[in-house]
Amino acid sequence: MGRLRNWVRRRSWAELLLISFGNLVLAGAVLLTLPISATKGRVGFVDALFTSTSAVCVTGLAVNDIGTVFNSFGQAVILVLIQLGGFGIVSFGTVMVFVLGRRASLMTRDAVSESFPDLFGKSLRRIVRNAFLVMFAIEIAGAVLLFFGFRHSHPAKERAWQALFHSISAFCNAGFSLKTDNLIGSADNVFVNLVIMTLIILGGIGFIVLLEMGEVLRGRRKWRGLTLHSKLALTMSAILIVVGAALIIGLENHNLFAGVSLKGKILRGLFQSVTARTCGYNTVEIGRMTEASLVVLIGLMFIGGAPGSCAGGVKVTSAGVLLGLALHAFRKEKYPSLFGRTLPREAIERALILMISSFLLINFVSLILLGTEGGLVSPQTDPGRFMKIIFEATSAFGTVGLSTGITASLTVTGKLLITSLMYIGRVGPLTLIYLLQNRGEKVSIVYPEEEIMVG
Repeated sequence: MGRLRNWVRRRSWAELLLISFGNLVLAGAVLLTLPISATKGRVGFVDALFTSTSAVCVTGLAVNDIGTVFNSFGQAVILVLIQLGGFGIVSFGTVMVFVLGRRASLMTRDAVSESFPDLFGKSLRRIVRNAFLVMFAIEIAGAVLLFFGFRHSHPAKERAWQALFHSISAFCNAGFSLKTDNLIGSADNVFVNLVIMTLIILGGIGFIVLLEMGEVLRGRRKWRGLTLHSKLALTMSAILIVVGAALIIGLENHNLFAGVSLKGKILRGLFQSVTARTCGYNTVEIGRMTEASLVVLIGLMFIGGAPGSCAGGVKVTSAGVLLGLALHAFRKEKYPSLFGRTLPREAIERALILMISSFLLINFVSLILLGTEGGLVSPQTDPGRFMKIIFEATSAFGTVGLSTGITASLTVTGKLLITSLMYIGRVGPLTLIYLLQNRGEKVSIVYPEEEIMVG
């Protein structure tokens, strides 16, 4: 035990993140291949590995129908993997703020401790415990509400399991459903829609933002007193939800939403806008949506949720930072700023690197998938193949879980590629930010400037 403790102490934060998630994925895959996990026979290792990775990385993509292929034991394994994966990301993301703040200079440390007073002055154990208690309380509340929301669909015992499973899956932004049609059957259930959307938003906003919003509700802090991080996360999330819903409603008005009441259109559009950014539940058939709507969903999936949350993607704060940079260029201001605060150069650099590297990775994997999944044909022979593959790859990287319906038909190579993309999309951004944050200071060499033509 002593050797193991010493070995762990010598590992960096990034190494522990990669190793812990990798071991959890493998353990889950082994359990899901056991005969006691499936209703009939055994699930193949590749499919089990895909499902385990999707659960741990809280993605939601599945090559099997979770509600029919896996029995109660298998479903319980998946739910535990979802919970551990979601909690792991929240705790690692929160602890990273704490650890990096401690390692920073005295001035930076004081600034960070002033921004997050409820983090500093407490032990890491207490911080992680508080994060767990917040998650547990929200998930239990969600399960109770969903128990009443599902009252017309299942007997009490099955309804309780369905409510608990969907509450944890929604808050952890996993998007796994025990229902064959996902949540399409609840498309007009306002109560269920509102509960699921609230759980998704709370799970995708981040523990630090939840902590600060709790202070606002208790009257200990006002909106103006929120940190720039929380203001940016909340503002960008609201903008993306509203704009995304409006676009989906407009683009599907004469397609999927034809003949649907105005309330139904708003409910479906709002739900799909919320879930596309981070979760993966759907109340409409994604494969029947217009390509224009799929492009909107791809954009929402790529951006994702907030840092330190269960959500994936490049994060709303990264998008907000680059938006601030663009406004700075148009306004010709000396320093880029948002909400009366100057944006640090390091934050802009990290956002740019994360955006560019993520974009290139998705396109590179999509190119390979076009070769492995029958995409090397004329668009006239197989129209829409490219859109389906780029959608699947973005969904995997953003750990969203939405699909146009090609997941189950992926080849073994395709499944392994999507599995790798889910894992990278879950731990990659956090690891990349950690490595960028811990770069050593190098000697600065300033070379002569020379103009280049742009645009």
